[in-house]
Amino acid sequence: MSAQFLSPPLACKFLLDEFGIKRTPATLAKLRVIGGNAPPYRKLGRSVYYALNDLSDWATGALNTRHCTTSDRLLSDSEARLTRSQPRIGEVQARNAESDVLPKGAA
Repeated sequence: MSAQFLSPPLACKFLLDEFGIKRTPATLAKLRVIGGNAPPYRKLGRSVYYALNDLSDWATGALNTRHCTTSDRLLSDSEARLTRSQPRIGEVQARNAESDVLPKGAA
């Protein structure tokens, strides 16, 4: 069976209709240029095409990826638990400032 290929506008429609993922052709173009989590694509001359099975695999993977922070790095479950249990930067700075203050008459 041969693969079906979609133009960027049709790829966006497919992602929205099948997976509820809203992307515009401009967003897909930007992802192709800057990299990141973009679906695989093919070029024929200057034209860009997305294979239907590649789009399905990409969308399924995107929907199944858990993010624990807004950073690009994905965390495992154990790393996520450690991250949530660590104090925030402001809390650490406040603790350090408190420990730097000597009690009256301690100097």
